[in-house]
Amino acid sequence: MERETKKRKMECIAEQEREKEDEDEEKMEKFFALLRRNKEMHDHIRRNSNGIFKEREEIKKAEEERVIVRWNPSFQPEDFSEDGKDSSGQVAGPSERKHEEKKDKGEEGTDLDLKLSL
Repeated sequence: MERETKKRKMECIAEQEREKEDEDEEKMEKFFALLRRNKEMHDHIRRNSNGIFKEREEIKKAEEERVIVRWNPSFQPEDFSEDGKDSSGQVAGPSERKHEEKKDKGEEGTDLDLKLSL
């Protein structure tokens, strides 16, 4: 009888240990599944953030190109005349009045404005 009770106790203990091992394996599987999902999420976010970063850089480059390209007007004498004909026969240029004032002051050779403005 004692042998049978000892066998039963041993079997019961062995069964409890198997159940505990099964529970531990199940917990480990859940843990590793969580790790896998975490890694997948991290990779997904990283891929998307790189895409967003690239899009932002492309937008910045496009804006810089727009800023670089500027309209620089150039005028021809025909632009100021009516119907392409100059009515007075004169071309726009520096005022003769200013030129005469410079002669009076003795600044004939300098056409540069040397005044500093802040």
